Order: sequence, then C-alpha cells, then structure tokens
Amino acid sequence: VRLKLKSMNTKTRVLLENVRDIFLMLRAQGGTVAQEMKVYNVCALVEEAVSRVQPLASARNVEIIRKALCEDASVKLDRNLFLIALVHILENGILYTLKPGLVNVAIIRGKKFVRIIVQDRGIGVKNEDAHAIFDPFVRGQYASQYDQDGIGVGLTLSRLLIHEFNGKLSWKQRNESSGLEFEIKLPLAK
Repeated sequence: VRLKLKSMNTKTRVLLENVRDIFLMLRAQGGTVAQEMKVYNVCALVEEAVSRVQPLASARNVEIIRKALCEDASVKLDRNLFLIALVHILENGILYTLKPGLVNVAIIRGKKFVRIIVQDRGIGVKNEDAHAIFDPFVRGQYASQYDQDGIGVGLTLSRLLIHEFNGKLSWKQRNESSGLEFEIKLPLAK
C-alpha cells in the first residue's frame, strides 16, 4: 500500500508540473510571465537546481559533475522561472543519458555574459527530429522509451523563459548518438 501511495504521489506531482508548464508556456508565448525580476548569483541558482534533480539522477544511476569557473555571476531574472527552465534542461540530460552515465554542468563567467553549459551522454537527437527540438508538444522518435511522463514542453518553455531574461538557449549534438550540449547565455547585471 505504501509503495502504491508513493507512486500515486509521484504521478500526481508530474501531472501537476505538466499542467503548470503548459500554462506557463502559453503565457510566455503571449508575452511576459516574469513577475519578480531581481539580481541573483546564478552560480548559487545552478547549485540549487542540481540539488533538485539529484534524487532523479541517483535513481537513474547518473552522476552530475559540476565545474564552476566563477564564484559570483550576478544576473537579473525571475528566480522561480529560471529554476524551472534549468531543471527541465538538467532532467532531460539525466533522463536521456545511458545508464550508468554522466551529466556535466559548467558555469563560465565572461566580461558581459555568463554561460551555463549542460552536457549529457545520452541518445542524442535524430537528424529528422533536430529542427523541432524547441517546438511545443514534439518529442523525439525514441523519447517515450526514456521518459514516459514527458509531453514535449520542457525545452520550449525553457527557451521562452531564458529569452525573457534577455538570454539565449542553444543546443548542439555532441557527436552522433553521444548526447547533447545545451548552453544558456545570460547577460551579467550592471
């Protein structure tokens, strides 16, 4: 009984997060959703996001390796929305990484921008799916084999939110069938 209740609780949480993400995505497509734009140390926020996904990583036998090439990188953003975006990117890296596996997270501070790079060693993206990676409700050909709960809005929402912070979310295939690299580039606060 306890195991069934725990499973029901998890499924309910995932469903509620999916509904939240759909509404956020629709609002972001129509305009601004950020309500509390403040200056935060993005290095600390990355650590918070990593701690949020650590249980998933442990359960899937994926190690998260962090490398911060900065101690402080102040960025103006909405903390909660940024964490939603980064958690989606980290979860994708974890869910699509072959087990046992690694996900690398690097923070690189420049003079005007900070870059957050997330690399996985997963299944990658098929060439025929690459053009639609940020399209809403689109999932890759083999996505359901790795993540049964996804609905294809996480990367779309992440890109919209990062754009709202005057940033950019880009990606590239690391090597054929050896994972992806996502880069968040945000302007430093003045």
